[in-house]
Amino acid sequence: MSSVQYLVLAGVGAGEDLYRQLVSRKVEIVRALPLVDGFVCLLPETNVQKLNSLSSVQWVEQDYVIYVVGRETGYGRTVLFDSVPWGVRRIGAPKVWEQTRGQGVRVGILDTGIDLDHPDLLPNLVKGVNILNPDEPPEDDHGHGTHVAGIVGAARTGGGVIGVAPEAGLVPIKAFNDKGAARLSAVVQGIEWAVRNHIHVLNMSFGMSMASLALRRAVNAAHQQGIVLVAATGNDGRKSAAGYPARLQGVLGIGASTILDEVADFSTGGYGLDLVAPGKDILSTYLGGSIKTMSGTSMAAAHVSGVAALVLAWRPELSPDEVYDLLVEAAEPLAGAAASEQGAGLPDVARVLA
Repeated sequence: MSSVQYLVLAGVGAGEDLYRQLVSRKVEIVRALPLVDGFVCLLPETNVQKLNSLSSVQWVEQDYVIYVVGRETGYGRTVLFDSVPWGVRRIGAPKVWEQTRGQGVRVGILDTGIDLDHPDLLPNLVKGVNILNPDEPPEDDHGHGTHVAGIVGAARTGGGVIGVAPEAGLVPIKAFNDKGAARLSAVVQGIEWAVRNHIHVLNMSFGMSMASLALRRAVNAAHQQGIVLVAATGNDGRKSAAGYPARLQGVLGIGASTILDEVADFSTGGYGLDLVAPGKDILSTYLGGSIKTMSGTSMAAAHVSGVAALVLAWRPELSPDEVYDLLVEAAEPLAGAAASEQGAGLPDVARVLA
């Protein structure tokens, strides 16, 4: 009988008791997830019900696969090369660069890794981690993470593009593989690493449709540790509810807008959507030291992570909730779009810092 990977969660603080019970029943433990008082276990589906009967078990969920949310769009006719991409201009970042450029703020890119040799990213790269293979560097073998990182904080030193916060530290947390896929447990490990390593802003340009107690616990722990959490709402175009983790409390859920100040047709809205940001035909860094345009709420979330870095460099004492409130209160509503499509609207950094 084939085995399936599960996340087995104890009641809060009961992780040691759960470990003893799992060992006594000879359950195969793949790894511990201390941040969420849980374990990754491998067992036949028929044994799941038996696990639920253990006194220390609060919840058992499958170790689902999550995907990054972004798509390559090429160099569409509406996008001309500009070292300051239209999205960076639209949120007002250049207007505040004399005041703040994100210096001293570490932004975790929980994604497919980063092109560690990209000339526009090199000055801002901070040592990260490869969750999939801790002995290897967090090199991007997909492209999504490199694109997201450039939107947050490309430095333009390679003659390419500049990001929203061009002096913020970019910390690659590689949990997604070359297909843009990750186990839920790898994402939880990535969040745990961000907490342990005192990341200030965590960009999560990925999503899943199913709720997860493990993900909720990890997000809650990160929020309580003072990390500003930003996530993409999804690209299915529905306006009923964002995906997870964008839908979770303590996370800024970001939809996508276009160069025409319209909500992108693919942008997921509804419950969990807080803001929109540029996400259609976005020019940023890519593999092999190149630049490329991509579209998605992934790109939109990266703009807001950059904005958060600018704000925290300006006022480092702010809590995550205070950062959220500033961005929402200073947002500019898009004409003709309902709140279910755009949340509070488009953030404007100059208004935030005014």
